[in-house]
Order: sequence, then structure tokens, then C-alpha cells
Amino acid sequence: MITYISFASTLLLNTVHILIGILLLALFYLKGKRSNKQFVFAGILGGLVAVVLSVCPLSQLQMVYLEIVLLIVLARLFLRIEIRNSVLLVLLYEIAIWLGAFIVGVLCSVCFQSEIYMNQAHLYGQLPAWFVHILFLMIVIYVVKKDDIGAGKIFRIASVTAIIEMFATVTISGMELSYIPTDTIYMWLIFSVVLLMNVLFLYIIYQRKTEQELVKLKEEQARLLEKDYNTLNRAYEINAKLFHDFHNHIGALQQMLSNEKYAEATDYLNALQEPIKGMAATVWTGDDTVDYLINSKLAIASECGIAFHAEIEFPHNTNIQGVDLCAILGNLIDNALDATKKNEKEQDRTISLTIRRIHQMIVIKVENPYTVPIEQKETGELQTTKQQNGLHGFGLKSAKTAAEKYDGMVRTTCEDNIFRAVVTLYYEGVSRE
Repeated sequence: MITYISFASTLLLNTVHILIGILLLALFYLKGKRSNKQFVFAGILGGLVAVVLSVCPLSQLQMVYLEIVLLIVLARLFLRIEIRNSVLLVLLYEIAIWLGAFIVGVLCSVCFQSEIYMNQAHLYGQLPAWFVHILFLMIVIYVVKKDDIGAGKIFRIASVTAIIEMFATVTISGMELSYIPTDTIYMWLIFSVVLLMNVLFLYIIYQRKTEQELVKLKEEQARLLEKDYNTLNRAYEINAKLFHDFHNHIGALQQMLSNEKYAEATDYLNALQEPIKGMAATVWTGDDTVDYLINSKLAIASECGIAFHAEIEFPHNTNIQGVDLCAILGNLIDNALDATKKNEKEQDRTISLTIRRIHQMIVIKVENPYTVPIEQKETGELQTTKQQNGLHGFGLKSAKTAAEKYDGMVRTTCEDNIFRAVVTLYYEGVSRE
């Protein structure tokens, strides 16, 4: 009876082991934004393969190697994670979990004065492995539920785990335990060093990637600011020209009216209005630059046959700078315009902008229908639908960077063919005197 229970425990343990590995890969590289369908398929297939491997006459080291290959293949096929990205994390996971099981097994054998805890073929020998797997699963679930946990904290958890396991292995190597071969202890000593090095390498790679993204983001922000500045500058040039010629226009109109040439005067006024037809004078926020930005986007939407609905309640005299508000609104509305232009049906060519004040918080919401499927990158970020990478690829990142300056965030959802971007900003009242 015990033999059958032990066999069933082995099968279940290997399945759980693969599932935790897949969840860890999805959490690290996809930031939790994974397809549940793909995750389930990967888990079922990985569990079946693990069951087959568990009944084969393989040593523990051989099983570790095969599980590493299995997790890398599953990550590539189902989670679309590049092999070079998953290797380090898979190695870290495999070494950490089986080294932990070895350490717990040694502690149990010493505490209970029994070698049975080192025999994984026995039911008691599987208890250390189950303990470590459950512990890892609890840590992963904790990280998943903590949406605001940073990468630094995750790496601290991994570093502490690697250091504890390395010191525990060194301590075990100094103990005289006849039932543990010397080669086995040396093997785990080497693996403990590899584990610690893996954590360091993974952290360096992550930091380098973050710095590269930050550099690209700064470059794109500079381009966005230059783009908005040039647009605003052209508007000022039009106004300056109109004011410069103002007395001439007044004289011409006065002459036409004096001679009762009303039709010509009307045509002349229409001609004067043409350069500023797209520049509405609606006051939205009280900030001239932000108001011009919204009005110009409204004009662009009108030219493209897009219905633009705006409901704005913006507080006066806040610490939110116009340049940051322009970065947020400009990027979100530009993305909405780009997506809506591709919609053929008239009812799908709409954009909704809502800005509301809730106590000391501002909520900005931009919604638009979409017909082109929206895909996600390996990192969980939205995949741009433009053929050329450019401003659109960094639009949401730029908006997020601006929002974070005010302890805010940007959340995006895609439901019922409606793309929704919601920004929350926390502001303080300031005196303009």
C-alpha cells in the first residue's frame, strides 16, 4: 500500500514541479499577463511528460537536466519566451528547489536520526521535496497577489534564498554523514555557487534591459516634446501673422462695409478664419498648452470622421505640470486616433475622453473601439499594430513615466472590442499668486 502511495506521490510531485516552473517563468517574463489557456496547456503537457520521466530509471541529476530542457521547450512553445531568456531562470529554479530539498532532507535525517529522509524512493524521503515545493508555491502566490511588488524586492528574495542555501550546503559539507556520498556533497556545493551566480547574472541582465528601455523612453519623450512644441510654435506663428496684419484686415473690412459690399466682407472674413479653423477656443483645463493640445486632437478627429466626446472636470491651481499632462493626454489620444482610423464602420469611429476629480485624485479615461486584434509582447506589454516601430511603441511607457511622478499609474484593458486606458494622478493644490 505504501509503495503505491509513494509512486502516486512521485507522479504528483513531478507534475507540481513543472507547473510551478511554468508559473514562475510567466510571472517573471510576462509580468503575470499570460494567457490562461496557454498556461493550462503548458501545465498539462509538462505534467504528462514529467509523469513519464518519473517512471524511467534515471538518476536525480539526469532528471534535473531533462526537467530544465522540458521547461525551456514549454516556455518557448506556449509562453513564447525566447530560449536565451528562459535558460538562466530555469537553471535558478531547478537548482534552488532541488538543493532546498536536499538540505531539508539532511536536516530531517539529522533531527530524526534516520537515513530514510534521504531516500526519495520512499514516502518519507519525498516529504522534504514536498515541503520545499509548497514553500516555493507560497512565495510565487505571494508575489502574484502583490501587484505593486518591485523587481528589487523579488531579487532580494532570490538572493537571500541563494545565500541561505549556499551556507547550509557548506555547513553540511563539514558534517560527517556516512550515508551521504562525498561526490554528492561536492556536486551540491558547486550547484550552490552556480545558484548564487545565476541570481547575480539575472539581476545584471534585468538592470541592463531596464536601463536600455529607459534610454529609449527618454529619447522618445524628447521627440514627443519636440513634436508638440513644433505644433504649438506653428500655431503661435499663425496668431502672430494675424495680429501683424490685423490693422490691414480691419481697414479692408471697413472699406467693404462702407461701400455696402456685405457679400465680399463675409467672404473676406471666411478667408481670415480658414488658418485657425482647427483651433477651437474651448477652455478645458485652464492650461493654455493642454487646452490647445485637446482642441487640436479634436480637430484631427473631425478631419478623419471620428466622433470625439470629451467630458472634462479639471481642478484649477494644481501641482501637475502642463508638460506631464500633455505627455499623458497626447500619447493616449494619439494611440486612440491611430486605432480608430482603422475602423471602417461609422459606429466604431468614436473616441471618448473623460477627466474627473475625486477628492485629491484625477482620473483620466480614454476609450475607443478597435477592430484590429491587439496582441501582447513576451513582457506582457501591448504589441503595437503599426508596421514601423516609433512613437506609438513608447506612447504608453511615456504616459506611465509622467503618471509615476504624481504617484499615479496607467492601466489598460481590452473588453468587448473596447480599448480602455485609465490614468490616476494624485495632486496638491498650489497658489498661483
